[in-house]
Amino acid sequence: MIQTTTLDRAVRLHTLVMPVSGHGATVVAGDLLEVQLRELGGSGAQWQVAEQPPELRHDREDVVGPGPGAVGEFSSRLFRFRAIREGTGVLRLVIGRPGALQPAGTIELHVTVTEE
Repeated sequence: MIQTTTLDRAVRLHTLVMPVSGHGATVVAGDLLEVQLRELGGSGAQWQVAEQPPELRHDREDVVGPGPGAVGEFSSRLFRFRAIREGTGVLRLVIGRPGALQPAGTIELHVTVTEE
């Protein structure tokens, strides 16, 4: 027996560009959430995921912009998450140099995943 499943709706991509800490997003399970943050080339500091809620799965990370060694130019780090189950949590992203004891900056985003 072959079972066929029909999607009720298409997967949506929700993009937050340079979000402000304390803000957030509401997405539907199955949707994608992308967060775009700027980094300064040559500074040695980069954005990293410090904490993510169990409602999200970190699917992908890319850097867009000038290549390595482009000192003083900005690039964008893109984090992509898939909403996997209903719930609410905090996505915390930090910027700093690898191995630093304290991050240079932190962004906390409140994420709510619904079943539609």
